[in-house]
Amino acid sequence: MDEKTYLVDFLLSFELMDDVSEWDDGEKTLLDKVVDDDYRKLIESYTTEISSKKIFQKFVTKEYNLLSKFLFRQDEIGDFSSYIATLSQLDISEFKILIAETLGLPNESFEFRDLDQANLSAQSKWELFLVIDDFEDVLPRLIEELEKQYRYYCDIIEVIEASYGQKIQDLRNLINEEKTLYDTIFEDILTQELFDEHQEFLILYLSIHRVMINYKNNHKLLAIGLYVYDYYLEKKKQQAVDYEVMQNVLKVLADQTRYGIIKCIGRGITSNKEIAKLFSISPPGVTYQLKYLAENDIIYKDNLTKHYVINKELIRFSLANVLIDLDIE
Repeated sequence: MDEKTYLVDFLLSFELMDDVSEWDDGEKTLLDKVVDDDYRKLIESYTTEISSKKIFQKFVTKEYNLLSKFLFRQDEIGDFSSYIATLSQLDISEFKILIAETLGLPNESFEFRDLDQANLSAQSKWELFLVIDDFEDVLPRLIEELEKQYRYYCDIIEVIEASYGQKIQDLRNLINEEKTLYDTIFEDILTQELFDEHQEFLILYLSIHRVMINYKNNHKLLAIGLYVYDYYLEKKKQQAVDYEVMQNVLKVLADQTRYGIIKCIGRGITSNKEIAKLFSISPPGVTYQLKYLAENDIIYKDNLTKHYVINKELIRFSLANVLIDLDIE
């Protein structure tokens, strides 16, 4: 990576304080499936380190990242040293403009009361107020901690480059095969035309499944995490499976006889003869239909009663996906 890429990756890495929360719910996720355990441990150790420094949480939250925003406002910054040198010259008026631009607020004569217009949590507003109120003291402490953290970041990157060199090269090869990368990751995010016009394409070593697109004066910065291809490829596979399941359920429900049999089962009618009489088909025909419904997971046998019951979760999931697909609330 060049120095600018290291800097972008470093500044975005502070968002890991929230990004890795997907691993903390105790359930198997897509990230768990695609990410190497040793890499995960590296990220978690790094995240533990940055999370222990409360000053970083004043500048980076789920709602904003002032550290990266400051970089993207300064086209001339190309490495960490120049970033720190430029940041050290920041005064309170420029800092208020930075906040206003980050939050999409008017930056002329910006004051704390203007934060009321921002879509921010009360905690974020309070943190920004404290930084503004004590800016001259906070900025030197921020710079000191950034310098320490960057040294630790470089140590982590050295390990990643040594341990995952082949994976990094594979991802670079994918970047050269833009069609493959676009079809897997970007087609749901931006148009092919915009993708083709990108001016930079970065690999983010510490970001895992992050896709970042930064626009500034028609400059497009596309960045992808080290496991982003694996993550989106697995996600597309899962979506394809889910879509196939959804279509199959809808197909079954559209069949009048099968739908009627499902309704019977829902009402507790499990006798082949009784179902056959209701639908004017033979008992063997009912057996065939029950077998078909069971093979497609629409129904299953209850362990206690040994009678068929409806797979309500599957049907609920399929219908919910229809609503999502059609953007129906």
